[in-house]
Amino acid sequence: MADIRFEILINGISHRIIGTSGYSVLSVNVNYVTRDPNRYEEEKKAAPADWNCPLEEWVGPHLDIQMGGLDCLTSRHLAWMPRSLKVDDEITIRVLGAGEIDTPDSRQANSKSNSGA
Repeated sequence: MADIRFEILINGISHRIIGTSGYSVLSVNVNYVTRDPNRYEEEKKAAPADWNCPLEEWVGPHLDIQMGGLDCLTSRHLAWMPRSLKVDDEITIRVLGAGEIDTPDSRQANSKSNSGA
């Protein structure tokens, strides 16, 4: 059960209910990204050996919504699967009180022991 929750609706349809309890951070971000194709080779060299992203995919454009948080007591990052968006999508975020949430898709330990929150 979460103390605070965000319900994310996309075009009027509930997509996710995310939340957290205690000392924590909760966020929703809409992102638009395009990259300079001239930097592709440089980025590819710096990437892990198993990175295999075609130029066209890397350049973008990418438009998505990301949902995440941080449990400051356990220093675990919480993430729910991002969703691609398109022009004219309508995003609504409802702030809800305590209740059930959709299970995060990942929980990863923070590399720093003190989150600062």
